[in-house]
Amino acid sequence: MMLAARRQAIMVIGAFLLPIIVIAVVQVANGYRQERQAVEQAALAEAHRIIGASDARLETQLAAAMVLSTTPPLAAGDWASAKARAEELQVLFPDWRAVRLEETTTGAVLFDTARTPRPALAPPPLPPGASRPATYAVNVAQAGCNCVRIELPAGAAARYRLLVDVDTSGFQAILMQELPAGVVAALVDRRGAFIARSIDYPGRVGTPATQYVRAAVARGGSGVYPGRTFEGLVNYTAYVTSPRTGWSTHIAVDRKLIDHPMFWSNAALALGTVVVLAIALGLLALALADRAAQRQRQERLLQLQKAEAIGQFTSGIAHDFNNLLMVMIGNLDRIAADPSGARVPVLAERALTAARRGSRLSNQLLSFARGGGGAQIDRIDLAMLFDQISELIRESVSAGVAVTVHVAEDARWVFANGDQVERAVLNMAVNARDAMEGAGELSFAARRDDDWVELSVADRGPGLPPGPSEQLFEAFFSTKPVGKGTGLGLAQVAGAVHQAGGTITAANRPGGGALFLLRFRAAPAADEREGAAP
Repeated sequence: MMLAARRQAIMVIGAFLLPIIVIAVVQVANGYRQERQAVEQAALAEAHRIIGASDARLETQLAAAMVLSTTPPLAAGDWASAKARAEELQVLFPDWRAVRLEETTTGAVLFDTARTPRPALAPPPLPPGASRPATYAVNVAQAGCNCVRIELPAGAAARYRLLVDVDTSGFQAILMQELPAGVVAALVDRRGAFIARSIDYPGRVGTPATQYVRAAVARGGSGVYPGRTFEGLVNYTAYVTSPRTGWSTHIAVDRKLIDHPMFWSNAALALGTVVVLAIALGLLALALADRAAQRQRQERLLQLQKAEAIGQFTSGIAHDFNNLLMVMIGNLDRIAADPSGARVPVLAERALTAARRGSRLSNQLLSFARGGGGAQIDRIDLAMLFDQISELIRESVSAGVAVTVHVAEDARWVFANGDQVERAVLNMAVNARDAMEGAGELSFAARRDDDWVELSVADRGPGLPPGPSEQLFEAFFSTKPVGKGTGLGLAQVAGAVHQAGGTITAANRPGGGALFLLRFRAAPAADEREGAAP
């Protein structure tokens, strides 16, 4: 009992802890996942800040270049005045390294504020069948000059093009502003060439970035991707692309800052799953052990009940045999003490009657021992059997139960053991009386069904208990309160029917009550040729 109580206590504690562990594991995993997301969001926010500041600076440069492209001296072809105007703007915008005006068709240089020659830059290609718009700008990084070149159409019908080289140092300053030390970050143009970089600037300006950066540029938008820098740093990179210029900012994040939270989040989930499964399996094992122990207790109790019932049954049988033996011994003693022999016939008849009752009792025991053999099967008359025991049936069920018996003429003769059938009928009558609590209707009816005779026993009690009807015929199974039945009555009935080669079934009657059907093999009538009983 103490072990069972301990198991139940452990099961209660385990059931209480299981949801707590699940919630704790989920919270820990979510905590690590949020830590990872916080690192990614911080990097993306910094990338947004950098690309926003770079867009603002570039748009200022573009606005100034557009003003220059529409200046009156340039429209009038006064190249000297236009150049002077460009040099004035260079003073206002120190980032302007040089300004050049070229003819669109021939590429002839009309003026150039640079001190050293620079390579010409062809305009970006157009899709087939498309025409170049009135205004356009090419803002791509140039290797060798550490600048971004802006190109604008100028003059009527875009006859000229204005080229402005903007120093990238201003963009480098935006990139490096508030950037943590040691962090690898870059600003690239829409081709994937460097404009600014936290490492190896200005050597990287205008050169192509890594394949991972260029792939992100081709995708556009924003996000986080795994990559590797030129220095061999394996990382995750947060990037944001400008929808106006096509430029993008890329900030490398140490893999540990993302992988470690991911690892611990997955580890927490895995460990939590193992712990939860272990507890669940432990609870299942305890439940199975508790159920097995309970089953053992029930089996022990059943064995005790069986032993008690067998004791009661054996005691009753021994008592009956004792009585019969006393009758036989007493009458035989009187016969032996009567030298004249005048009372011998009477005394012998009494002893013989007692012996016959002993034989009937033996047959009842054989009925209980199912399939044990030994009970003699004969052709019996059901109508005569009911006539002989009708008074005994009525005395057994009490006056409150109305008993009706009907045996069809063609259903009188069956193969069975008469003593066993008599005992079965009395057992079923007593069971019906108990079920109806001494008041109700009980009917016996026999009818012919081909080679079988079907004997029905019906009452108006509460009906059959829940569960398979077959268990009603198991020895020691009883629905009566403790001390009210041994569970042997219906077992004897089933034994009698089965030994006769028949079957027995039970069901609930429509309208209430129980119905038992006992099927026996039909036997020929007395005036017919009698077949051998099997």
